[in-house]
Parts: sequence; C-alpha cells; structure tokens
Amino acid sequence: MSKNPILRQPTGSLSVGNVVSAGLRIYRDHFKSYFGLAIKALLWSLIPIYGWAKNCQIQAIISRQVYKELVDKPEPLSTTRTHVKQRFWSYWVAQILIGLISFGIYIFLSILLRIIVFVPVFSLGIISSSNSGASSIILILDIVARLIGIIIYLWCYSHFFIAELPLAIESNMNSTNSIGRSWELTKPFIIRIQVIILVASLITLPIVLLTLVPVFVLISFFSTSSSFDVILASFFLMGLLGIMLGIVGTTLMMPFWQAIKAVIYYDIRTRQEGLGLRIRDAGSHESLN
Repeated sequence: MSKNPILRQPTGSLSVGNVVSAGLRIYRDHFKSYFGLAIKALLWSLIPIYGWAKNCQIQAIISRQVYKELVDKPEPLSTTRTHVKQRFWSYWVAQILIGLISFGIYIFLSILLRIIVFVPVFSLGIISSSNSGASSIILILDIVARLIGIIIYLWCYSHFFIAELPLAIESNMNSTNSIGRSWELTKPFIIRIQVIILVASLITLPIVLLTLVPVFVLISFFSTSSSFDVILASFFLMGLLGIMLGIVGTTLMMPFWQAIKAVIYYDIRTRQEGLGLRIRDAGSHESLN
C-alpha cells in the first residue's frame, strides 16, 4: 500500500489541490536533498553551454526522484544520476527547442492578432487620423490583442510544461519525442494544468514578495535624498540585493516546480494509462508472493 496518504484514491487520480499538496509534501520531506541539488543547478548555470545542460539535467533528476516517490519505488540518487546522465544533452536540447517553438508562436500570434484587429478597423475607416480618440482606441485594441496573444501562448506553452519528464522516465525517448509525448499527454488536460500552475504560483507568491520587500525599502529610503552619489549607490545596492534575493528565491522554488511537474505527469498517466492501478496491482502481487 502507498505510504503517501494523498495518493490513496480509488481511481489513482488526484484533484488539483492534491497535486499541489503532493508536490509540497514531497519537497518538504526531501528538502535537504532537493535544495542541495537546486544549489548545484544554480552554480552550474553560471557556466555557458555545458553548465546550462548540467542545470537541465539536475532539474530532471529532481523530477525523476519525485516521480519514483509517487509510484512507491524510491530510487537512490546515484541510480537516478546514472539514468539521467545517459541523455545528458537531450534535456538542454529539449529546452532550446521549446524556447524556439514558444518564441515562434509568440511572434506569429503578435503579427496575426494585430492584422486581425487593426486591418479591418483601418480599412473600414472606423478609426482615422482625424479622430481625436484614435490613439486611445488603438491603445485599447493593442492591449486586447496582447492579452489574447498571452492567453493563446500560455495555452500552447502548457503543452510543454512536463517535457523533460518523458525523457527522465520513459525509454526510447529523445528531445523531439519527449516534446511530442508531452504535447499528447497534456492535450486533454490543458485547463487543469493551467489551474494547477495558477495555484502553485499563488503558493510561491510570498517568496517572490519577500524578495522584493527589501528592494522597496531601499527605494523609499534613498528616494528622500537628492544627492547623485546616494542615488547611484542606491541603484547599485538595489541591483545587488535584487540579484541575491532572486538567486535565493529561484533556488527555493525550483525543486517545488519540478515536483509539481512530476506529480502532474504521474496524475496524467494515471488518468490516461491506468498507471496507478497497475502499480498497485503489481505491489499486491509481490506481497502475495
């Protein structure tokens, strides 16, 4: 039987709240290990190319560790490293491909939406240069087009949210196959995934705010001074403090997000492929033997 009470459901699938709770619980139970990996990932990210690939690999290690916890088959960290290392460059290549695809989608949507919104408006003479309110209307239409573009972009990007999980878990996977697998797995659950991301973002919001509070305190402190040297020093201190706090916040949040990805991957496979049922059946069979 599963040691994780959150996963003890008849169907094996999780509610949105349980997905986030499971991610938090596993991160809490393995905080020292995962936080240590996050620090290593951050340090590696300072080295171009190889270090960036190493960063992606370490993130995959965290996700695989979480997934193994979810399926009640905890894996030694050394075993996970050995498995993930076999596809060392694939994780980084996958992120590059996702970045290029996302950038292409964003540019395409930006151009398309502006054509759809502005061409009919100007061609029909709804807005002309003599219209005193033209600039305001154009601004509103531009904001609407941007919002629509962001919504569609997020809908597309959500398909790639768990792209490193198939690479870290499944066999016969490469960068492109893993991206395609992520798209297929997430396709029926996009709204659900976006809700999970929203809830998880709200949970991490206090960390983000805590990293910003000291910066705002410095701004209010130095804004009362008119001295150029003091203002220059304040900008330097704010920049340095912002970088330091950003590093701390990123290091704290990265394992949590990797845990969320692993739980989403587990949950989707449970819903689509009966993963949880097969795992429990296998466990029952082993106990009988």
